[in-house]
Amino acid sequence: NGKKLESITLPDGLLFIGGGAFSSLWSLKTANIPSSVNRIGYGVFSGTALYKDTANWEGNGLYLDNWLLAVENVKITEFAVKEGTIGTADGNDASLFPSRAKSVATLSLPSSLSYVGSRSFAQLKVSSLSLPESLQSIGEGGFSSCAFLTSANLGDCLSLVSIGDQAFSGASLSQITIPSSVLTMGELVFNQNRVDLSVSCLAQSKPEGWDDDWAYSSKEGVSISVNWAA
Repeated sequence: NGKKLESITLPDGLLFIGGGAFSSLWSLKTANIPSSVNRIGYGVFSGTALYKDTANWEGNGLYLDNWLLAVENVKITEFAVKEGTIGTADGNDASLFPSRAKSVATLSLPSSLSYVGSRSFAQLKVSSLSLPESLQSIGEGGFSSCAFLTSANLGDCLSLVSIGDQAFSGASLSQITIPSSVLTMGELVFNQNRVDLSVSCLAQSKPEGWDDDWAYSSKEGVSISVNWAA
């Protein structure tokens, strides 16, 4: 019944927009994302006129109101999330990056970024991450299955509050620091890490909101050691 709808205005105070919420509203040309939103599902506006408007695309990314919503399915080795972006939408079951774009080896994130969606940057070929101090949350599997990832400056993210399940699973990290600001930690955050990993936690002891299995890995022959107040 909404196939002829051309505009949507979402209210302030909205926190989450679910995956595919407005997909296939073919005539939809304009919409907004309130500043209160802190998570957006995959393909929220897929199949709408928003995707066809070249003004919404920049550097192979689809943006709306300072959110990265989609990535073009083209072969690329570098991807820069544009400055001013505050959040990235969830990926599908695999990644926000479609098959041809997963060859990205250099990823640039803006100083404005606060929210990394679930599986937003999964399965990329990046070897290092320069995360912004403004980062507040990393969704489930946000950087999962990045097999070449050997370094990430997580310790510099002093505003980081939440890290989701398996956020860095399948990486090749040997050392990482977790700031004391992190109040919520999902399970198996570094599961299947490919090398021995030393985790330095700046907190004095495990916060109440951390899953008991946050540092567990099922990969045989590889260890994860944790040091508190490090």
